[in-house]
Amino acid sequence: MMKRIFILIAFFALISNICFSQNTVDQLLRVQLPPLEDLYESAKTSSHVEFYNIKMDGERTFLKVEKKRWLRFFNLYGTYQYGVLGVNSFVNAGVDLPLIYQTSGSAQIWYNVGGSVNINLEELFSIPSRVKKQKQKILEVEKEAEMWWNERKLLIAEAYTNAQEAIAMLSVKAQAVALANGQYELVEQNFILGKVDGEALSRQKMIQTQVIGDLEETKKNLNNALLRLEILSNVKIINK
Repeated sequence: MMKRIFILIAFFALISNICFSQNTVDQLLRVQLPPLEDLYESAKTSSHVEFYNIKMDGERTFLKVEKKRWLRFFNLYGTYQYGVLGVNSFVNAGVDLPLIYQTSGSAQIWYNVGGSVNINLEELFSIPSRVKKQKQKILEVEKEAEMWWNERKLLIAEAYTNAQEAIAMLSVKAQAVALANGQYELVEQNFILGKVDGEALSRQKMIQTQVIGDLEETKKNLNNALLRLEILSNVKIINK
């Protein structure tokens, strides 16, 4: 009799866990995956894309500097001054008269403009190769960004496929759990009535435990796929 009581207690505890699990399953089955192209588009707003854009802008700016490197061979200079020129003088009006002190001044402007050329032949002939090298660096950044983007798209597509597969499997596993629960309940009732022995009940319990374990594994796989998809695409999917 005590054995039957313990079995019933374990059964009700299992039923409680199953109800909680079923609520989570229902939430996951309501998840709607956005179109794959929308996920790709949102992924373009990631920090990696911004990083490559900034890096590309820097390399293109440096290319402009390299193309204007020849301007270093030319120097321009100029000066400008403005001031008043003063002249002091004494006037002798006669022998019996004192000297007369006079001051005069006029505003004047001075300016000077010129230039010089100083060509370093080694640097002059290195300009084409420097420009070519900088263009290659820009191409490298473009290819690096393209490779990263292709890899990111593959990862998004993989996570998307895994999520779709897990959602489909989740529905199948949930149905299997519902069937196993019904079968276990029937065997449990027959056990109470003495129609089946404890071995049959234990065997059905193992079947139920197995399908519940399969369901939990599918839930874990689906959650992992959805979380990975959110991180890769910058799109909120779970509890949206």
